[in-house]
Amino acid sequence: MWILLESATLQIITKFILLVSACAFSNSQYVVLEWVTPIVGITFNSVTVRVKLQSLKETGMQMQSANNPVQTIGSMPLHCININITKEVENNLEDLRRTPDSSI
Repeated sequence: MWILLESATLQIITKFILLVSACAFSNSQYVVLEWVTPIVGITFNSVTVRVKLQSLKETGMQMQSANNPVQTIGSMPLHCININITKEVENNLEDLRRTPDSSI
C-alpha cells in the first residue's frame, strides 16, 4: 500500500508544480513538463522493483548469487552471452593507383 501511495504522491506533486507554473504563465512550466515523462517511468519501475523485493522478503527467498543466472521480475532468467565481433577489410590498392583516362 505504501508503495502506491509514495508513487502517487510523487506524481501529484509533479503535476501540481506543472499546474502552478502553467497558471502563472511562467517559462518554468517547460522545464517541469520535461520532468513528467521520466518521473512516470521512475515511479513505475520503483513500484515494480519494490513489489518484487517485497514478495521475496515475504517468501523468505534470497537474491541469487553471481554464479547463477539473475532472475528478472518476469519469469525469464537472464543468461550471460558471449558476443564476438570480427571486422574484415579488403584493400584494393591497384584500383586506387589507376587513374581514369581523361579525354576531352
